[in-house]
Amino acid sequence: MGYPGGAVANGMPMPPTMPPPPGVAPPPTMHPQRTANGVGAPGGPSYPTYPGQVPPPGPQGGMVPPPGAPHQQPGMIQQNQQGGSNKIGGGGGQRIDPAQIPRPAHDDHAEVIRWDSRTAQGAAAHPPAASTSFIASDRGSCNPRYMRSTMSTIPHTGELLTSSGMPFSIMVQPLAIPSPEEDPIQVVDNGDVGPLRCVRCKAYMNPFARWLDHGRFQCNFCGATSECPREYMCNLGADGRRMDWAQRPELCRGSVEYAAPAEYMVRPPMAPALMFCIDVSLAAVQSGATTSAVEAIARTLDSVPEPKRTLVGICTYDSVIHFYHMHDGMATPRMLVVPDADEPYSPLPAGMAVSLEDNRANIDSVLKQIPEMFANNRHGSPVGTAAVKACIEALKPHGGRVLAFMGTQPTGGFGKLTNRAAQAQNVGAKEAEKEPLKYLAPGDKMYTKMAAEAAEYQVSVDLFLLTNNQYVDVASLGTLPRITGGSLYRYPGFNTQLDFAQLHNDLRWNVLRPQGLEAVMRVRASNGLGVADYGGFYCKRTPTDVDLPALDCDKAIMCSMRYEERLNDGGEAYVQCALLYTTIQGERRIRVHTMALPVTSVLGNVFRASDLEAQTCDMIRKTAARLLGGSTSKIGRASCRERV
Repeated sequence: MGYPGGAVANGMPMPPTMPPPPGVAPPPTMHPQRTANGVGAPGGPSYPTYPGQVPPPGPQGGMVPPPGAPHQQPGMIQQNQQGGSNKIGGGGGQRIDPAQIPRPAHDDHAEVIRWDSRTAQGAAAHPPAASTSFIASDRGSCNPRYMRSTMSTIPHTGELLTSSGMPFSIMVQPLAIPSPEEDPIQVVDNGDVGPLRCVRCKAYMNPFARWLDHGRFQCNFCGATSECPREYMCNLGADGRRMDWAQRPELCRGSVEYAAPAEYMVRPPMAPALMFCIDVSLAAVQSGATTSAVEAIARTLDSVPEPKRTLVGICTYDSVIHFYHMHDGMATPRMLVVPDADEPYSPLPAGMAVSLEDNRANIDSVLKQIPEMFANNRHGSPVGTAAVKACIEALKPHGGRVLAFMGTQPTGGFGKLTNRAAQAQNVGAKEAEKEPLKYLAPGDKMYTKMAAEAAEYQVSVDLFLLTNNQYVDVASLGTLPRITGGSLYRYPGFNTQLDFAQLHNDLRWNVLRPQGLEAVMRVRASNGLGVADYGGFYCKRTPTDVDLPALDCDKAIMCSMRYEERLNDGGEAYVQCALLYTTIQGERRIRVHTMALPVTSVLGNVFRASDLEAQTCDMIRKTAARLLGGSTSKIGRASCRERV
């Protein structure tokens, strides 16, 4: 699922540069605030100037740095000259030497680091810093681009973790793009038998499972003994390993992908569907948002992957909603109007999205006519949220993605929004401090309910806010992509000449980047550890699984870990991520990433293995999640200040 023909930046393939529209001079620079993508992580490169403009990459596999040069120095805790004590804090000269405090290493990416995930002796290796350029070799533990911990060596008890004052989280980016020089993830097809799993905890086979004989193995997650199918049996060598361990990727690689058998499907794999929802209200037409959106869509359709399988639908809205019905053999598309914006619906039960390859002429014809058709539009309040709701209803039979281009805030119909800041001008002084935090939460719980319903039917929402210096309730609208696994792009003060190239580039990368559909993810941990909570853009309907109607290479999920019992000092703990998803080609796959973490009882070793950028990312994500919840209590504000 690599990106064909893309440039390479920091060892990661990036989308190629988008040219500006004809007759439009390129802007001198592209500012970072022009776009706010769905998920971000610290340490990523900022927007470059125009000729090299690319969309902002998300967190690269939680690619956040532990051991860089400065914080790899031994002896982090200053020794007491008299007693030689290693205790932290307190008096008596027992304190941390500031020179030994871990600090992120500066790297100009001039030197590429080659790193093996396990040493020649089979021990765990500290991953390189995410701020460096590296090429990883999978020797049994997965590439840190896919999974990275806030500490590469973990304490053996929860009490020691509390004493350190550091968080223990795992950043998971299962579809991250590897370096072109790294080995791709191998696909294993076991036929109807499917992947080999533990009979008790259902963990997938990995290099750290211990084989007892030719047909039995002990799970490294729960310790249970399981038998393998007859066709999977193999004799063991003198070293206790199977004779075929090097020929089976699941026995020698930390990352592997399985072809899912029929038992992992509740319906045939869905086809990628794109429903474009375009604002044609008076404000959008006058600002150029309508013309820019139509032109960006037309150019992006030229390079959509798998055009034979891809379904495309078009919807426009002002004070009412318009769908465009087209199918094979239809000479002229028909406009179907949904007049009731308070209770939006799909005009047809199915068929609003059609094959891109078979209906390309009709699709191009509709896109070309939209700016002319609504050039003199004088209709009332725009019903953007109602249009998105109607698009979700149209995609419910098969799932897909809604890409909505809004030129102004939806002020009419279902889910209409108002200027909450203007309404709060008359509040008392005591309430003034709380008001800013209230604006970070959705203004109406209806948005959360609407997003959860869309995720249930495998529909994700991407928003492109092309507003022209107008108030927009991003906190409410942002709930839709946050719960459905979509992305939010914002272009404040949208200007066609300055922002069209960025809009086209963002849309093209959004459609073309490696991604999966109707995904379900679960993270497992070995005995003594568990997953306390997840953080990111997803829908969580069960305590253990993360539902992702859409997941791409730029998005990561942060997993907060908890201690359930004491770990063995000197041993290893294991964390495994399993992602069941559908590829753009229509194949059902199971991608499995497994990592090993050494366990120690020495606090100094924990500090030396700390990952400062990963911990900063964890702190920012948790603070942002609390703020997005609109926490106005004293405890909530104090918690945010403490994290910052």
